[in-house]
Amino acid sequence: MAWSYKKLHHLLIDRGIKRPDFIKATGISANIYIKLLNNEPITMTTLGKICQALHCRVQDVVEWIQDKPE
Repeated sequence: MAWSYKKLHHLLIDRGIKRPDFIKATGISANIYIKLLNNEPITMTTLGKICQALHCRVQDVVEWIQDKPE
């Protein structure tokens, strides 16, 4: 099971938001941004900051991908 922030990356591209502008608008650190790039877990507080800054919903920026049954 894994998180995917692919939707977030597409949203930023579609809106023409560059990395420095995104970091400034959300107040997140560069380390958190790297976590997003690597699809690593982040806190709900951080996710809330992102959604508030982008005026979007959680499901617009993150997706839960389940493992396929063997």
